[in-house]
Amino acid sequence: MDSGRVFEIWKKLVPTGTFSQERVLPRKAGEYAHVSFVYDDGKGAGLVEFRMGRADLRAGAAGCEPADQKCHADTLSDGGRMLSVASHAAPYTTTETKSDRWQIITPEGFFVEATVWNTPDPKLATGTRKVPVLNYDLYRLNANEWRNELKKFPLPDPLEGEPPLDPSFVTPTGRISGGELLGTFKGLLPKGTFSQEQGRGTADQLGPRASFVYDDGKGRAFLSAELYRVDPHGFTTRQRISCRPVSYCTATKTADGSKVRVYKEEYERLGNHLKFWTATHLSPQGHMVEVSAWNTTTREGAEATRDTPPLTVGQLQALVSSPKWQPALDELPAAPDEKTGGSTLPNEESRRHLDNLNGTHRAMKEGRVKACGSGCWSQITVNHDGLGPGIIQVRLDAKKVNTGTEPRLSIRQEQVKGGGKGVIRWIVTASQPGGREVTVTAYNAPAPDADATRTSPPVNVPMLKAIALDPEWDNAVFLRMAEETLPTG
Repeated sequence: MDSGRVFEIWKKLVPTGTFSQERVLPRKAGEYAHVSFVYDDGKGAGLVEFRMGRADLRAGAAGCEPADQKCHADTLSDGGRMLSVASHAAPYTTTETKSDRWQIITPEGFFVEATVWNTPDPKLATGTRKVPVLNYDLYRLNANEWRNELKKFPLPDPLEGEPPLDPSFVTPTGRISGGELLGTFKGLLPKGTFSQEQGRGTADQLGPRASFVYDDGKGRAFLSAELYRVDPHGFTTRQRISCRPVSYCTATKTADGSKVRVYKEEYERLGNHLKFWTATHLSPQGHMVEVSAWNTTTREGAEATRDTPPLTVGQLQALVSSPKWQPALDELPAAPDEKTGGSTLPNEESRRHLDNLNGTHRAMKEGRVKACGSGCWSQITVNHDGLGPGIIQVRLDAKKVNTGTEPRLSIRQEQVKGGGKGVIRWIVTASQPGGREVTVTAYNAPAPDADATRTSPPVNVPMLKAIALDPEWDNAVFLRMAEETLPTG
């Protein structure tokens, strides 16, 4: 984009003031403009740096850290996204050098970004004013003038930079069984009895997990342990091991650089005071262990069986930090950079919002699922992160049965030919041994023929795998009962 046109638009949009030191700066790949100038509205001069180009579909306005009061992310009325990051928290009472960065990502996949300072030279310790210049005018980055300029460029490819999925992520090849993982977990606990044991090994498509009901003599309680490989610097990972400023969450850092978080949650249900405690350990290499304990006998238990979970904070910290998990962690495939490859960590918020889809309970009761004699189909719209609505479709094909002894799983990510602008979909097809084929498709739009409202689907691949491989799809009794709730005619 012509730099003269950039300065022309800025002078048109902002309040009357003087422009000086106009510079054209080197552009990165995918950038159409990169300039800077000094602006003075008569109350003090400050530097403005401006960029415009194709958005990074994975980085973008992803969100803010839990405790960061200087960061704000939001969804715009047209489905675009906005991120603002300030160097200092308001109110601004001193002339200490400070900045504010705003970024707009359009629904088409472009970005417009400006960083403003309260000084012409950010290297100086103090500025010429308390508040960065144009700080209250950065909403103008969403002006039609910028949008019209972006229309002159070809639409970004929604899958540009999308790396191929690691085959070991689709079909793990680990050697540690679910029974061995259960043995490791039980060996780390104080003496007690165990029942309702369930284990997944490192070769399971849903990842290693061990759970059981544990009784230390003071009441039975449900315990679970889950292992992951994650991007240690990814946004989703940081959310998992960060604490909001509340008393029931603690985060510490160990001598080797690992991070440990312990989180306690308490709530009332049907007259019972339920408690759920979880500890998460993250190594610098991205090995993550998460152990959870309840004062009930099931994860969704409604009746308390003891006053508190059977493990103290110290015991939970020791459990997740034990080196005995390392052999299983070493068998997991390394996670990609989250900015380019997406998260490998199932999102608990997604899990809660998709409970009805996982079993299709609500969809069937509302008549949005066809009879399951030969197959059934369900669809819901998800926007749990506020970045824009996207649909999730599930199809159960009763005619296609896995006659083998191993689960089947395939994943593909593709553009939607003939669909709306910028629409992509992630498709996961799976079946359990002896089970019927389930296909889960996630779109970054509210309909396949609608324009994209977000840069990627609202549910990540690990969650889609969990839905497709849910054994509930082969529960004939449940499906038959669900059919009876469907309207006739």
